Amino acid sequence: MNQDEISARLIVLETFAMMALGLYLANSRNDPDYSRSSALVEQLRQASVANAASAGPSVQTAAKQYADHLASILGENIRGLRGEGGQSH
Repeated sequence: MNQDEISARLIVLETFAMMALGLYLANSRNDPDYSRSSALVEQLRQASVANAASAGPSVQTAAKQYADHLASILGENIRGLRGEGGQSH
């Protein structure tokens, strides 16, 4: 992993960590169609990309790719925790 990838991952992880409590508190049992959960995951992804905007182009690209990856896993985990398919990571 090169320095840009490490920087990108730190940016994204910081964003996810800051918003994790918000996601945890958004009780998915009261969100039968996942609309609130999906919106929150999308906000996480967008905030991660926005936080990387001041970095170089390669960091921005790596941050976007990593944010997309983590958002996908998070979506799967939400469904998995509710026992509705998906595989928890």
